Amino acid sequence: MQKETIEVLKNAAAINQGILIVEGNQIRTMSVMKNVFLTANVPDTFDREFAIYDLNEFLSTLSLFDKPEVAYKDDHILVVSGKSKVKYYYSSASVVVAPPKDKTIKITGDFSFKLPEVILSQLIKAASVMKLDTVEIAEHGLRAFNKKNGGNQYDVKIEDTTGDLKETKLLTIELLKLLPRDYTVTVGERAAKFNSIDGDLEYIVTYATKDGE
Repeated sequence: MQKETIEVLKNAAAINQGILIVEGNQIRTMSVMKNVFLTANVPDTFDREFAIYDLNEFLSTLSLFDKPEVAYKDDHILVVSGKSKVKYYYSSASVVVAPPKDKTIKITGDFSFKLPEVILSQLIKAASVMKLDTVEIAEHGLRAFNKKNGGNQYDVKIEDTTGDLKETKLLTIELLKLLPRDYTVTVGERAAKFNSIDGDLEYIVTYATKDGE
C-alpha cells in the first residue's frame, strides 16, 4: 500500500473510525453525524469491497512493518513483510457508517475562492492556539472566533474570489479535517465544498447554525 493511500486513510480515520472500501481507486467516507464527507482518488486499486471497523487499529497494524505487502482475500487482509505476516479480518459492512455507494453529493454555489495550503494551516493553527471554534466565510475573508462567547478572533483575507456571497456562512473548525493542500472552496446553500487543486481530494462540510447550538 502506497504512502499516499495511507495518508488518505489516516485522514479518513479522523473523520470516521470505520470505513467501507469499494472496488476501484477511490476512498469515500463520512462522519457518523453526516456533516463531513470525503472523496479521494488514491494510487492503490482495491479489487474487492470490504469494511474495516477500526481504521486506526488497522493502520497501526500496518505500521508494525517496514515495507508490508498487502493482499485482499475473501474475508481478511493479508499483510506480509519478510518472515512475518498478519491476517486482519474484515468487519460487517452493516456496523460501519458509510456514504451511499450509488449516490454522490453535488454542491453548487455562486461564490467560490482559492484557499492556499499556507492560509489553511495558519487558520487551523491560530484556532488551536486561541481556542477558537468557528470560522465565518464572508466575501472579504475568513474570521475565526468563538461562537458562544465572542472575544478573540483571527481574520485572514481571501483572494481569487468568483461571484457574490449573499450571506455569510459558519463552519465548525473541528470539522475542517482537511489534508494540507491548496483548495478551491465552493460556498453552497447548506455546505461548503473543498476541492484540492490537484483534483484528488474533495471534502464537503455542512454549515454550523447561527444560533449558538
